[in-house]
This record gives sequence, C-alpha cells and structure tokens, in this order.
Amino acid sequence: MPQQYETILRDNGTNLSVGQKKRMALVRALLIPSDCLLLDEPTAGLDRENADRFWMSLLNRNQDVTRIVTTHRVEETKFADQVLIFKEGYLVEAGRSNELLLLGGEYSRLMEKEHN
Repeated sequence: MPQQYETILRDNGTNLSVGQKKRMALVRALLIPSDCLLLDEPTAGLDRENADRFWMSLLNRNQDVTRIVTTHRVEETKFADQVLIFKEGYLVEAGRSNELLLLGGEYSRLMEKEHN
C-alpha cells in the first residue's frame, strides 16, 4: 500500500484486493493469541514463497496451539503432525506424511498427481 502502515482501511476493507484481505486475515490469525486455530485452505491464492512464509510463521508460533488445517495442496501436509485423507466423505488414511507415503495408497497417489 502506498501509505504503508498509515493506510486507512474503508468499511470491510473495500479498498483492499481479495488477496490483500486474505493475507490480512492470515496475519491476524497468527498474531491473536488462541488455543486453537481452524484454517480452511489458508494458502489458496498465495504464491509458493508466501505460502512457505505462512507455514513457517504458523509452525514457529506457540507449540501449545492446536492447529486444524484443510488443504487441497497435498505438498503442504508435510508440515502436519497428523494427516487425514478423506475420499467421498470417508476417512481412508491417517498418519504422518512419511508414513502415508510408504503405504503407497491414496495419499501417495495424491502426492504423485500433484507433482506431475
């Protein structure tokens, strides 16, 4: 923003782009103390560099915070303590990323598909 921190935001941030609103919401989620964060596709619409910055900030935050994140970017599940794979509304796999890769199941298929 041209006026940086001095920028005045209009009602509901109407002078911000959709991407700017999303980044503001992510920053707010990282700065406001809480016991639990529920994030739905937090990096959708972000480039890889900004998505990686977000994940590093989230992981460096207080470790006593429960973080529940949904994502279609399978690569980003490498940051998770527990990965749950749902297919057609049913839980089909659960575990750590490296464990699920070794199974060669749905998670492996999704990871391979994302990399091709």
